[in-house]
Amino acid sequence: MKKTNQLTKCLRGMPLHLENVKGIKFGITSLDYLCVNLPPVCNYRCEKCFTWANEQKIEEFIGTKKVLSIIAEAKRLGVKTVGILGEGEPLLFKDIKKIVKYIYDLKMIPLIATNGSLMTKGMARFLYANGASIAVSLDTLDEKMYKKTYRGDANLDKFLANLNYARKIFAQDIEQTKNGFKVYRLAIHMTVTAKNVQNLEAVKNFCGEDIYFSCEHIAKIGAANDNPDVYGGKSDIAVYKDILKKTRSVMDPMVLTRTGVGKDTCCFYYYGFAVGYEGEVMLDTHAVETKYIIGNVNSDSFDNLVKKSQAIKDDYYKNHGGHYCIIRDPNYQKFIALLRKKKGKKLYKPNC
Repeated sequence: MKKTNQLTKCLRGMPLHLENVKGIKFGITSLDYLCVNLPPVCNYRCEKCFTWANEQKIEEFIGTKKVLSIIAEAKRLGVKTVGILGEGEPLLFKDIKKIVKYIYDLKMIPLIATNGSLMTKGMARFLYANGASIAVSLDTLDEKMYKKTYRGDANLDKFLANLNYARKIFAQDIEQTKNGFKVYRLAIHMTVTAKNVQNLEAVKNFCGEDIYFSCEHIAKIGAANDNPDVYGGKSDIAVYKDILKKTRSVMDPMVLTRTGVGKDTCCFYYYGFAVGYEGEVMLDTHAVETKYIIGNVNSDSFDNLVKKSQAIKDDYYKNHGGHYCIIRDPNYQKFIALLRKKKGKKLYKPNC
């Protein structure tokens, strides 16, 4: 496979856009990214799900008003992009439009990760008008495989109808910069697994020149550990390594940037701040196992929680090697166990 030229295409709000097009240097402000997770409700039942969506008892949602106050605090601390990426399908949330508009009105970039099933014509027009960048999940173009992979209400025909309308709308805003970058607001993100790796080139080609293509290998967390065949089985490390190699032969992760000391990192992880739907601060928007280690926005100050979160991340890179993506680190569970031991916390388990 031919490696994608990452110096030409980028998604608005991601590192290549902010650093190379906008000229922003990460780490100058207290935060550059914020991720806010909404309640883990989803109409799909993905076998790869990072966060056990739909298996949680939603008892402690902090509420829309608190979410908006967190976004305002993030703006104060310098955030440029606000991601709604984890723990469920955000377009199911009743106040999603209010949240997206609030982010946009504060002159930040809303970044939404969605399965695309609810991105109707009206929703697509709203997201376009309110400055959102959209990352739509698509792991296969085969109808039977799509249903088997995503399960629940997954319907490829419905998905493609929604996507084809959205790609026409968002294509209007593709920007060609003077320094050679092509900036998109609509992306397809493919999670590469042992089951779909042979479809990598087909999904990439489907994006053409009007949708940004992104891919990354499966993370062995959440529901994926209940379906280990998605990464080749618990004992066959060679298959998993091959998935990683083939994924990287196509492109580097779109979240990739560097720490102040030059180590590869995820922009959301090192330069960001993640809050779960119940107010628990996490190390990453998908790292639900890190809940109850750092603190809760209802019982500690925002500034203090940011400092505590950053201290752990600095320690992770200084003393524990540090993978660019914490949830894909082979030593992720060991690192979390060490943190919990230091703080006297029990191991996190999903509330199901």
